[in-house]
Amino acid sequence: MRKGGLFDRTLEGKGQPAMSAGVNAAAVEVVGRLHQAMNEHDLGAFVACFDPGYRSEQPAHPDRGFGGREQVEKNWSALFGGIPDFHADLLMTASAGETLWAEWRWTGTRENEAPFEMRGVTVFEISNGRILADGSTWKRSKRPARTSTKPYAV
Repeated sequence: MRKGGLFDRTLEGKGQPAMSAGVNAAAVEVVGRLHQAMNEHDLGAFVACFDPGYRSEQPAHPDRGFGGREQVEKNWSALFGGIPDFHADLLMTASAGETLWAEWRWTGTRENEAPFEMRGVTVFEISNGRILADGSTWKRSKRPARTSTKPYAV
């Protein structure tokens, strides 16, 4: 990851992540709107959560990064169209300042009737009620779908 990127935040001189399990109500509200828009398949409300200068960083796949709300709209239009029963569970969040970590479970059925389930973590940079940047790490689930949205015990 490039120096100064979303995932290069550390406490000054300590070498530790600049993160605590505190709550930033404004950031949680933005991700709450995003979550609701996902489950309602409301593309307009979803895209409205993003800043026009939004940037996406994918640490595991740096070549998949992109920028701009227009690309968000294109990507999620295809996702909603290709997975008509898409559903997102927001399992956990933690925030520090304008950064919010969210753990997700996404499920649905693809148009070809293949099941879809992914779990992942997104780190959002949020300011003035909009997502400025995010980075995600995702994995396709190979185990049976959970029936509970309660977080796993750590």
